[in-house]
Order: sequence, then structure tokens, then C-alpha cells
Amino acid sequence: MTAEVWQALTGLLLATGLVYAQSAPPAVHVESFRKGPTQIAEKKFVVDLDGQHSSYEVRLKDASGEERYVFSLAPQRVGGGDDRILAWQASLVDLHRRSYGNLLLASRDPYSNQGVKSAISRLDPNKYALVPVLATRVIKVEDFYCVLQVSKYHLLTPERWYLENLSVEVSLTNSNP
Repeated sequence: MTAEVWQALTGLLLATGLVYAQSAPPAVHVESFRKGPTQIAEKKFVVDLDGQHSSYEVRLKDASGEERYVFSLAPQRVGGGDDRILAWQASLVDLHRRSYGNLLLASRDPYSNQGVKSAISRLDPNKYALVPVLATRVIKVEDFYCVLQVSKYHLLTPERWYLENLSVEVSLTNSNP
């Protein structure tokens, strides 16, 4: 093999690796503060969000068939009269213990949720976001897992980080994905 062929092959392999690294960020795993034996009625669904349909909410059952949780996606807007959407926030609330708040976080204490632990449930396209928007998010809650995967998103303008729409694949499973 000549040096030129070897260099071309090496360059092609490096370029392929870089494209793959950019398109498939690593999965991010976090364990919720909520520990326990509760399992979920397994479910998969896709949520399409945009400016007209900017919020989503669904009730979920535990493994025994009882309505137990509310899963929601809510827009985080610029504010001050500006309705543009910066990100969507995913939330899972126990209907029996609403005071616990969002179970997709690592701690009930907002000051303890720093770094990836605080950003795991925020679907943010900003290139400086702690969790890349296309990263698979795996959150262990009690004895089940909530997996969030943004399948596609579109920005209002490429140079700004305001979302026009977003599609999220949600999977609730009792086995470690």
C-alpha cells in the first residue's frame, strides 16, 4: 500500500468517525432521587411539539394498572412578552406524591441539581447545552426507566437557538435499555 493510499484511507476513516460522532452523541444516564420498587406499564410514544401545540401531558399507569404518573413536556420561552421557545422541559410527577415534583431530576433540592443532573430533562438545541439535544437520555426512576430521544427538531433561524418544532420519542420500560 502506497503512502498516498494509506493517507487517503486514514482520512476517510477519520472523517467517517467525525460524522458519526456529530450525529450520535453518547447516551446520558441519571438516576432519580426517587427510589423504590414501583414498575411502570411499559409504553412507547412519539410527541410532536410546535408553537401551536407547545405542551403535552399524558397519564401513565404503573405495572398493576393503576394511574400513577403524569408525564409532560412544557415549553421554556424567552419571556418578557417574547413567545419564542428556547427548549422543552420534560417532567414526570407521581399522582400520589405531587409534592415530590419532577421525578426526572437527580435531587429534590434544586441546589443539588447541578450540571448534567439538572439538564437531563431539558430538551435544548443550544450548542452549549450540557446535554446535547440529540443525546439519548436514560433516567432511572424507582424500578423503571424513562428514555427520551429527540428524533428531529427545527430552529426558527439557523443562527438563533429558538425552536420552531421538536419530535421526542418517549419510552417507559422496566428493563435497563
